[in-house]
Amino acid sequence: MKAIVSKRYNIIMSVGQCRNAKKLELSEVEGSLKEHNAKLWDYAAEIRRTNPGSHVEVFLEPQPDNTMVFDIFYVSFKGVVDGWLGGCRKVIGVDGCFLKGVYRGELLSAVGRDANNNIYPLAWAVVNVENKRTWKWFLDNLMEDHIGGGSGHGITILSNGHKGLFEVVKERLPDVEHRLCARHILANLHKKFKGEQYFKPFWRANNCTKTWIQGVGQKLFFREGMDCDAVDNGVSESFNSDVLDARRKPVITMLEDIRCWATQRLCTQKQKGLSWDLDICPSIRRDIEDLKELQGFWVPYVSGYKEFEVFSGNERYVVDLNQRSCGCKGWQLTDIPCVHAISTISSLNLDVEAFVSNSYTKASFLSSYEYNIHPLNDSSEWPHVEGLLTILPPLRRRLLGRPCVKRKRDHAERELSGHTRHTVSRAGIPLRCTICYQTGHNKATCPSKPTPTPSTAGPSQSTPAPSTPTPDVNEVPLKKAHVKRAPMKKTL
Repeated sequence: MKAIVSKRYNIIMSVGQCRNAKKLELSEVEGSLKEHNAKLWDYAAEIRRTNPGSHVEVFLEPQPDNTMVFDIFYVSFKGVVDGWLGGCRKVIGVDGCFLKGVYRGELLSAVGRDANNNIYPLAWAVVNVENKRTWKWFLDNLMEDHIGGGSGHGITILSNGHKGLFEVVKERLPDVEHRLCARHILANLHKKFKGEQYFKPFWRANNCTKTWIQGVGQKLFFREGMDCDAVDNGVSESFNSDVLDARRKPVITMLEDIRCWATQRLCTQKQKGLSWDLDICPSIRRDIEDLKELQGFWVPYVSGYKEFEVFSGNERYVVDLNQRSCGCKGWQLTDIPCVHAISTISSLNLDVEAFVSNSYTKASFLSSYEYNIHPLNDSSEWPHVEGLLTILPPLRRRLLGRPCVKRKRDHAERELSGHTRHTVSRAGIPLRCTICYQTGHNKATCPSKPTPTPSTAGPSQSTPAPSTPTPDVNEVPLKKAHVKRAPMKKTL
């Protein structure tokens, strides 16, 4: 901005002047925080008017001076919830991300998965702080939308392991299956156990389908309509990345950008699904084709009517086509035939896609995007709500240090992007003394350190010691002149 003004108008401006001018222009275009918070009642009324049945909640926090400041704003559109109930799998990823603009808060989101394994934004909320109280308020409103019968029955929730969220899910949703993100678990594990030798065994254990068991009774935790073996919360991370530009704006502008993004996504995904000429979604078809390349390593033997025994080397599994089950538990977990089932189905010259669940079909995909979000009018046409208190901006919380704008990347992400510097940490390495080469101390406290011996030789006779002159009592001692120096100028 400084370079453009200097080139166009031949004026030299400082960085502070450019920053103030940009702040003033943004406030004139987008409005101030007080104006945005004061219109939240009208914005909620406009959503309820144009999208009947949508769930919008505004929660305020009273102050000692009898004023009300903004605390939480929750919104879920009727068309989005009906589409999720109609065709999406019953898997929800919940997460929170920081807002990067003038408003310092957090954005909580609930994101589902459609039949093509794409993200499906379900609900979102703006809060001041991510804690147990706000997560409980968010999940209570989410369950009021007839999701999981209000208790989370048949629902799988993926989260990043927030302590407050973990306690709320146990307290509020007793019937839900709660999965923690494996990538965050590995990051916490890496803090205690250093070394990359744990990475591959950890991911092999997570991707093993035979370890998906419930703690009580050692029963398999398979739910009807779940059809998901995800071990990470990638859907929430994708949503946070898609709304990154909107998170830099004031609250109403941000909510409008997210609504417009979700509206366009519903339409584009529906047009994409109508162009498919196959019954199974493309991403599921690609997974099946990858498994077909590995079926040659497995040999099936018939044991009964549609019951086979498949082996390869020392591994052996039982496949039942009637029950649609396999001994590796992969087919029951995802409702997609595993490599053992594919080798059996191919030996009978049957179509593998006929054994795929209806959750991955084109019809289910189009059912998710059958509904849409109705557009809203300009803010000048919003219905004005009378008799309610004016909402003030939340109190600004100043944290320690400089505010962080960019997301902190994980070590694996930095390595993939090529912007990492390989260093060797000395954590966990025992320090050794350079004198005795033992551990537990250094050379300063070493017991074998030689003690210095005092010298017994007197002063040399050839060099007499300097004598101190005797002061004359008649001489007046000269006082040291004190010169006042000019203060040094600080240079940048």
